[in-house]
Amino acid sequence: MILTISRQLGSAGRSIAERMAEHYGINVYDKKLIELAAEQSGLHPQFFERADEKVSRSFHSFLFGSRSAAGHGAGGVGNPLSGDALFKVQSDVIRDIAARESCIILGRCADYILRDNPDHLSIFVSADMADRIQRYVKHEGISETEAKSILEKGDARRSTYYNYYTQRTWGVAANYDLSVNSSRLGIEGTARLVISFVDAFFAK
Repeated sequence: MILTISRQLGSAGRSIAERMAEHYGINVYDKKLIELAAEQSGLHPQFFERADEKVSRSFHSFLFGSRSAAGHGAGGVGNPLSGDALFKVQSDVIRDIAARESCIILGRCADYILRDNPDHLSIFVSADMADRIQRYVKHEGISETEAKSILEKGDARRSTYYNYYTQRTWGVAANYDLSVNSSRLGIEGTARLVISFVDAFFAK
């Protein structure tokens, strides 16, 4: 059972994933993927953290300027510090995890990377902007204006990253097995709904 969950920032996708993981007794992979990718590649986790959800074309200049201190040229898969190379390492880690255990993987284009895995279900979680704003205001102690700005920038960053690496459109329902608005049923209700969908799929 390989479940991938993509989500809008502030949609409670992570909380829903945690409820599901507890129900099934499986692991959730998000930031842990960065640790595994760093371990596998021998690179410091900061390279993956800074490249996370940024388009590879801009990563090299974002981190080092036009040329790196190590003497690498501009990005490309041949450069071990390019966004494309880091994405490949993360992709390999995602496939390795999916090959050995049931799990839930958050973001990182995992739905696309595992699209040919017959034991994989992809889920997209959205929510009404008003609910997302209130969630951020409550958790971060910021104003509604600040929260809305963060959410819009976060969505744009995730969309750009996903669209670049998958040649698909982030958040479009046709790209996922299930798209759900968590504002309708709340965290617990949405988790139960998704669990029922998952159970029906794997029972067939």
